[in-house]
Amino acid sequence: MSRIPTAAGRDPSGARGVLSVLAWNSSGAIVGTVLQLCYTAYTARLVPPDAYGAYAVSSTLMTLLGPLAFLGLGTYLLRAERLTRQTVRSAWKVSAATGVLCCAAVQAVTPLCVAAWHLPTAGPLLRLAGLQFLVQPAAAVAVAALRRLGHGRFSALTELLGGVCGTVTAAALLALGWNPYALAVSSALSAVYTLALSAPRLARAATEDGPPVPFRSMLGLSSAFAGYSLIQLLTLSAPIWAVTRALGATAAGQLSRASLTCALPGDMLFHSLHRAVTPTLARRNGDGLPLGPAVRDVLSAASALSFIAFGALAGVGPAALRLLLGPGWETACALVPVLAVGAAFSMLYSVCCVVDEVRKVMHRLLRIQLAVTSMTVATAVAAATARDLTLTATAVAVGTGVGHLLQLRSWQRDGLCRPRALLRPYLVHAAVGTALCASGLAGASLSKTPVAATCCSVLGMVPVALFCLALRRRMPLYMLAARRGLVSP
Repeated sequence: MSRIPTAAGRDPSGARGVLSVLAWNSSGAIVGTVLQLCYTAYTARLVPPDAYGAYAVSSTLMTLLGPLAFLGLGTYLLRAERLTRQTVRSAWKVSAATGVLCCAAVQAVTPLCVAAWHLPTAGPLLRLAGLQFLVQPAAAVAVAALRRLGHGRFSALTELLGGVCGTVTAAALLALGWNPYALAVSSALSAVYTLALSAPRLARAATEDGPPVPFRSMLGLSSAFAGYSLIQLLTLSAPIWAVTRALGATAAGQLSRASLTCALPGDMLFHSLHRAVTPTLARRNGDGLPLGPAVRDVLSAASALSFIAFGALAGVGPAALRLLLGPGWETACALVPVLAVGAAFSMLYSVCCVVDEVRKVMHRLLRIQLAVTSMTVATAVAAATARDLTLTATAVAVGTGVGHLLQLRSWQRDGLCRPRALLRPYLVHAAVGTALCASGLAGASLSKTPVAATCCSVLGMVPVALFCLALRRRMPLYMLAARRGLVSP
């Protein structure tokens, strides 16, 4: 099968190509995450917990309508084995239609949501946030198409600049007194900037001609991705809905702030890995090459990113969040270790979902996701009914942990990957993450002030990091990199 011609040979393949794309994606995501943390610290001192809780609950509706607005078009374009000019044109048209429909839907259901949540202040926030659907789907199509065409560096920079400009504009509106409504327009502003930067580049990009792409053929697979994503997001929204209904907006604000602390690095790591490996896996699958070896390597790397990164976050997170948010958010700080465990399992589960999306086994994806949803909702509702916020925070970890086990079992039956081959990487990386968490929490306990506690927490993790550095050649991630020729053995 012929590959897509790209300017200057920008069709990265192999380990080094994936690593290059991953480096650019990760670099842009890191800068964006730092910016979001600064924005979080800024808004935490301007927006009280109850107002932020109303905004957080309102955002869940935007999250749920997102799959219907995007309709899986980004995933469709990224995993396309052959991307033509007609495919991109059809994606543009579909994104415009779905965006308008979803914006209208938000305006229509706002009164119902306000009544269900008993939050009158959520009404204006919902109506403003709904405007993002007029531009977000088109921006997502442009960026995904550029990534698939090999413009990974430009796409990363475009998303970063769009996010920076949108966040700065929203912060300026907050400073001018548009509080808390400026929170609701931040995503729309970022999408406007991203679209303005990416659309001209996509118009000039080298794409090959092909046959017309009927909307029906695109909507078939894209709708499957969208429906699956919708169920995923319903799962993630269940805890915040249960807390809002049982414990009120203030508790929802505390849970949302803590969840955001774990979601920012989690999204950064997952999306960077997803965007780097999905085109390569799609090419291998399209060329009829076996996916098993690549899948084992991807999961080994993902286990290192999830267990080690979130272990460190669980150790330093409570003290760092006290420093970041200021007084009044102590409950949110205490929830970080629990939510970090859930974020680690969620990342592994999501990476496996990407592999199954490439393999196009949508029925299995849906079946496993329904099991995850049932487990998460049951745990969240039971914990919220018992008025236990900490137990509610464990709902995602329980659901995605069960889901990941089901994924590995199904892969074993297919002969794609044996769980035994992943046992050592999982155990070693989980042990490192646990050690980082324990040493970080122990260090933080030595001081009561946020600044000193954060510094002590980081220092407490240094011995663990040095030990891992000394034994790096025995670490599964290093061994994987050496086997792929990315580092010296």
